[in-house]
Amino acid sequence: MNRLLFILLGAVLLVGIGCTPKTPEPPAKTPPPEAPGSVPLPTRVQPLRDLPMETEIADMADEERAAMLTEYMQDHDMISAPAIAPSAPEGASLKSGAFQMRYHSVSGGAAIIKEGDRYKLVLSSDFVTDAGPDLRVVATSHNRPWTSEDLHQEPYAELGPLQGTSGAQVYDLGPLNPDDVKSVAIYCKPFQVVFGWATLE
Repeated sequence: MNRLLFILLGAVLLVGIGCTPKTPEPPAKTPPPEAPGSVPLPTRVQPLRDLPMETEIADMADEERAAMLTEYMQDHDMISAPAIAPSAPEGASLKSGAFQMRYHSVSGGAAIIKEGDRYKLVLSSDFVTDAGPDLRVVATSHNRPWTSEDLHQEPYAELGPLQGTSGAQVYDLGPLNPDDVKSVAIYCKPFQVVFGWATLE
């Protein structure tokens, strides 16, 4: 009898041991996601790399510079980004015109207005241009600036970096007399290439 009880007790102990729940292992730690190595930035703040030296393009013809720029744009991601919409400037338009393409697509309009005692250049809400490295807005006394040399005909002024590849934008004309401004151009400074221009009348 005692032997039978001993066997039963041993069986119960074995079953109990087998049914004892195991202590759950702590979950494996998931490593935090890696930060992207190269996040493309909008054109207006896009890092510039592999740009030519000024001496490298100094003696090039305009068409050669444009071809070199096209190749550069094909090899690098040019990111388009709309401009941050400015507050609508108040003032009557003194002169205006529509953009025409030179080497890269540019469309929309531009106008010079007087706001208070300041003169400003306004790009229209339907303004659009191809993205490119270090694009600038340049006001010039040349009415049809096809080349960098045309664009820098005195008097002229670089109004600043392009604020975005699309949308309304406002630039201060600074010391330029609006009567002297015959056109405005979108200009790629590193390659000295005019994307397009608008004759202002």
